[in-house]
Formats: sequence, structure tokens, C-alpha cells
Amino acid sequence: MFLRQVGVSRGGRPLRLLSVGRAPRAVLVVAGAHANEPTGGSTLLTLAERVVHERPLRSGVSWHFLLCADRTGRACT
Repeated sequence: MFLRQVGVSRGGRPLRLLSVGRAPRAVLVVAGAHANEPTGGSTLLTLAERVVHERPLRSGVSWHFLLCADRTGRACT
């Protein structure tokens, strides 16, 4: 599991990606694409926690979680 910066928002704030696993098949989960979607972040965090703690979810799959795609929106502050 590792966290890295993958870019910056339009407002210059860092965009960070949490990656779990290194399998050839990958799943990308993105939250916070729009400021009016407030439950996306909590849903992503709950899913990420399950992936970390439940080994069968990682079998043959790497997971990548982008908590906030638009850090300048209110939902991501």
C-alpha cells in the first residue's frame, strides 16, 4: 500500500492516489469529481478500508483510490 501525488487541481492543490496491491488487473475508484457529490469521499474511504483488511478483495487485482478529483470544490476541502 502506498500514497503518492499524481497531479494538482486547477487551484494548485495536490491530488493523491492510494494504491493497494500490484496485480496486472487494476481498479480505479474516483471520488469528488463534482463539488455537489458529498458522499463519494466517505464511500471511497469505506471501500478502501475493506480492500486493505479483506485479502480476497485484493486477489489478482490492484486497487487505486483517488479521494478527490477536484480539490477546488467544496466537497473535497
